[in-house]
Amino acid sequence: MLTDQEMQVIAERFIRRIVSKHIEPMLYNDIIKKPYGNIYSFNSKEYILTGDFNKSLMGGGLF
Repeated sequence: MLTDQEMQVIAERFIRRIVSKHIEPMLYNDIIKKPYGNIYSFNSKEYILTGDFNKSLMGGGLF
């Protein structure tokens, strides 16, 4: 079984693959823990840190 930290590393690698190379993605801190695994949400790092809607990723969703 994977630890929470190992799952987070996998999630960070995954979002780097699916997001444009020109945008730095970042996971939100509000992780939903389920018996079958964790559910993560993400957006661009700039949006999370500044709240500037123009820097938000569209269609990010949960995974």
